[in-house]
Amino acid sequence: MPSRPRSPAAAQLMQSAAPIKVGVFGFEGYANRDSVPFAELYDIPEAVEVLRGTLRWSGFCVFVGVLVGIGWLDQEPKGSVERGDDVGGGHGGDVSFGSAILAAIASLLPGDKHTRDQVVSCLRWIRLLGAEKATVRATLFDTLCARLEELMRYEQGAQDMIVFQHRFGVQ
Repeated sequence: MPSRPRSPAAAQLMQSAAPIKVGVFGFEGYANRDSVPFAELYDIPEAVEVLRGTLRWSGFCVFVGVLVGIGWLDQEPKGSVERGDDVGGGHGGDVSFGSAILAAIASLLPGDKHTRDQVVSCLRWIRLLGAEKATVRATLFDTLCARLEELMRYEQGAQDMIVFQHRFGVQ
């Protein structure tokens, strides 16, 4: 019989991630909520423990935590977004960037410089730091999604990578 579910609460999901190495790739993984039904679905009823999870690039969970902390995953309309003000790069609206966002990020990160630099690099890549203004949507979350749709669009010939890892322990 599979073990009982050990699913972290939604608010703790990113903090529950653990480092996982797959070949030369460094990931972090976290459980996809209740994995118990998969023992039956995969027809392995003798499994003592089943964990079905997600692998993300190392640093992803800290980055998502920062996005939560600075309000970009909030799905509630904000004053500046409701008014249609420009959002991004320190211009317009109630959302400020640049040094103000760096100070907010510093309070959300562990002390190591590598992690902080990695998060700032990601924020620069999605252009939440800098002079460019975002295309405003109804919420900050929708605005972020629109930005990511632009940046992550597949071009002709672009490729993606999927990684699966199966571990079986036999006694």
